[in-house]
Amino acid sequence: PPLSKISEYGSKMDKGIFKGDNGFLMIFRALALFVVGASAIAGYLSYSPVPFWDMWTGTLEFFMRAQSGDVGIWWSQHNEHRILLSRIFFWADYAWFGGVSIFLICVNYSLIGATALLFYRLVHKCAGTELTGKEEQVLGLFLVAWIFQWIQFDNMIWGFQSQFIMAQLLPLCGLYWLAKAAQPTPQSSRHFVIGCCFGIASLGTMANGVLALPFMAVYAILARQGIRRIITLVVLAAGGIYLYFHNYHAVGKHGVLMSALKGDPLGFLE
Repeated sequence: PPLSKISEYGSKMDKGIFKGDNGFLMIFRALALFVVGASAIAGYLSYSPVPFWDMWTGTLEFFMRAQSGDVGIWWSQHNEHRILLSRIFFWADYAWFGGVSIFLICVNYSLIGATALLFYRLVHKCAGTELTGKEEQVLGLFLVAWIFQWIQFDNMIWGFQSQFIMAQLLPLCGLYWLAKAAQPTPQSSRHFVIGCCFGIASLGTMANGVLALPFMAVYAILARQGIRRIITLVVLAAGGIYLYFHNYHAVGKHGVLMSALKGDPLGFLE
């Protein structure tokens, strides 16, 4: 719609419950501060330097093998996943920060904070057409509180969890920048390249990161972003799938997709 209509809509909305209602905004500021602060304090109280569960093989054993010159360990599978990006953090924790997981936990909180920031940016993009400034802040603060809920405490206090956060964050970043690239601006090409980089980086999060580039290619087709961009994303998607599954081996006791589809298709669908 024309900018004048957007401005008119915003002025009408500003006459509602948000007009001059700083108390309502303060409630959401206090909510976000309380949830983030409580999660940080709970993380501090829950801290342990002892490796937990998958960390014995996924962090400690990985670091020992990397230190011994095993270059292939960086791209090797951890179950079904190739957790290259998290392994960079694991290596840094042992090489530079004593291997006591404090650095890894800080990374987890930072990645969750980046997720909240991305959602806030998405709200801001909507604000140009649908939300007033105060509404934007309220919704943004609510999302910050929602994302930092202690319900996902494992992702906060367990040093092994950064890939679980990045497997959601990086594909969403790829789609976000690809959407920005659809806008006819001088920065459109740069936004497209940034989106592609996030799509490629998604391969190094978890197995579901393989789907990032194919989904981005589908989005580029639906958004009619041009044949060159579509071909680029299709080639990247095909290359990413090949790279991920080259020398891939099925994980024992974790099941096989085709077997699940053949043996119990209704259960799989459920």
